[in-house]
Amino acid sequence: STETVRWWQVAEFYRRYLAREANLSEIGSWVAQPLTLAQIEGSISGSPEGRRNAVRGYYREYLAREAADSEAAWWANQPLTLAQIEGSISGSPEGRRNAVRGYYQAYLGRSAGTSEVEWWATQPLSLETIRSSIRNSAESRSRALTPMPRSLIYAGSGQLVQATLGDGRTVTGGQVATGGYFW
Repeated sequence: STETVRWWQVAEFYRRYLAREANLSEIGSWVAQPLTLAQIEGSISGSPEGRRNAVRGYYREYLAREAADSEAAWWANQPLTLAQIEGSISGSPEGRRNAVRGYYQAYLGRSAGTSEVEWWATQPLSLETIRSSIRNSAESRSRALTPMPRSLIYAGSGQLVQATLGDGRTVTGGQVATGGYFW
C-alpha cells in the first residue's frame, strides 16, 4: 500500500540523513502529516540533526577527520545552505591542504612535503586548477607509464586497503584522503 511505502521511505530518510534508525512514533508522526515524500525528506535532511550529520560527513570527506561536536553544531547553526557549508569546509585552509596531499598521492605517487602543501594551499587558485596543475606537471607526466588504479578498496576510516592497477597487479596499504577530489 501507499502508506507502507511511506513508512519504509521515511525510515530510509532517517538512515540516510540522520545515520540512525527511526523509532515507530517518529515514522508514524511523519506518515500522518499531509506532506509529500519530498517535503518529508527535506524536513529530515534540513533538521538540526540532519545538518549536523551532513557536516560530519563533510569533515570526513574533505578534512579526513571527525568533526568535534562543537564544530558540527556551529556549522549546522549557520544561516547557510548545505552546499554553502560543504564549499566552505572543502575550501577551508585545512580542506585545501588535505586536497593537495591527496593530489600528490594520486598523481605523483608520493607524499607532499610541508612546504609543497602550504605553497599550493595558499595559492589564489581553485582546487580544480591546483589538481589539474599537479596532474599535468612534469613529475606527473614522467609517471605516465605507471599504471593508474582501476579499483580501490577503502576501510571506513579512509585507509586505502587495496588497489588493483590497470595492468592487473594488486597493491595494498597507503593512507589517502577520501572524497571526490582523488582518482
